[in-house]
Amino acid sequence: MKRRLDEARAEAKATDLRDTMRRTEDLMAVGDFAQALGAVRELVQRCPDSPEAAELLARVEREERAFTSEQRKRLYGRIEKSVQQRNWSAAVEAAEKLLEAYPDSSEAELVGAQMQTLRTNARIEGVRVLRDRIRDLIERRRYFEAVDLAQKVIREYPESAAAKDLRRQLPKLEERAMNSGKES
Repeated sequence: MKRRLDEARAEAKATDLRDTMRRTEDLMAVGDFAQALGAVRELVQRCPDSPEAAELLARVEREERAFTSEQRKRLYGRIEKSVQQRNWSAAVEAAEKLLEAYPDSSEAELVGAQMQTLRTNARIEGVRVLRDRIRDLIERRRYFEAVDLAQKVIREYPESAAAKDLRRQLPKLEERAMNSGKES
């Protein structure tokens, strides 16, 4: 009876280990290391004498560190590529993701020191895009839309050089809009 009970326990332990290993593999495959670590830690608590469980825990921890490191490097690479391409909005977006996901990393420290510059450049880029759209609207004689966009630039980027220029040009642009409305 004792032998059968020991065999049943051993079989249950082996099944538990196999099931947890399978589940852990699935979780790691989709990058859910938090769940994988939780499942393996529960297994280690249930089977503290199991070398397989301890080995699985060490493996999951090692793969989680490698995965995290790769994710950080990938985000940092996106930031660098965006900066090289002078795509400041994309650089800010990637930097914010990195800072949120990995705030204590060395990459976050480097990016944190550059965030103000990235944000400033993104704002300049945003103003430039809007200014170019205003010019396009004026060339196409869509003055009312140009006025709306000019007011948006003045409102959202009040300290920019573009806003300063637009404040001077806005009365003439509004006059053109009103005159074009009379011609229609």
